[in-house]
Amino acid sequence: MYHAKYIDIFGIGGSAAVGRCAQHNFRKIGIRVNVCSDINQHYLLAERFGPEDVVLGISLSGETEAVCDALERAGSKGATTISISGN
Repeated sequence: MYHAKYIDIFGIGGSAAVGRCAQHNFRKIGIRVNVCSDINQHYLLAERFGPEDVVLGISLSGETEAVCDALERAGSKGATTISISGN
């Protein structure tokens, strides 16, 4: 993640709050990162990722459709995808 060109964290509801906390901590150590909690933006942002990018998806259930879809789209564009789940 440290060498990624662009990092985006996707999460909705309580998972978005976890994403904002992660964003804060990553920025403290000098990593540029963005958090997206808007369902519609997930789809738009995921289309723009490439091989030098990292997408971190956070979902307590591991089944939040918008987050899973965004990870799948970003992965299909060559981005590295990481998921964090409670399950």
